[in-house]
Amino acid sequence: MIAIAENLRAEKSWRELIRALIQELGKLLPDRVRLVVALPSPEDRLYDSNVLVVLDEHDPEATMLVMRAAVRAEDRLGVGGVLSPLIVGPEDRDAVERFREHGGKVLEGKEE
Repeated sequence: MIAIAENLRAEKSWRELIRALIQELGKLLPDRVRLVVALPSPEDRLYDSNVLVVLDEHDPEATMLVMRAAVRAEDRLGVGGVLSPLIVGPEDRDAVERFREHGGKVLEGKEE
């Protein structure tokens, strides 16, 4: 089951971009995305990133697909260079906690 939460205080354009990213991730990496955590605004940065993507397994091919999804999401909304994803595997719980501590909201996650 997928759990979705959205930070309604975030700018509408940022929320739309994150939703577009999630849709593109679903197309390119079906069943591989465990969690997406976005910081409150695109200007916020943690580890030089503004969105965390947790995959079932972190590998070079999946990293390229996440980056492709980010570009496609930006293209759909007519922006560029806004998304800066940090891509990790499920073992990197520190990254998840740090993103949450910095105001990040879980936008998509598989409940286990």
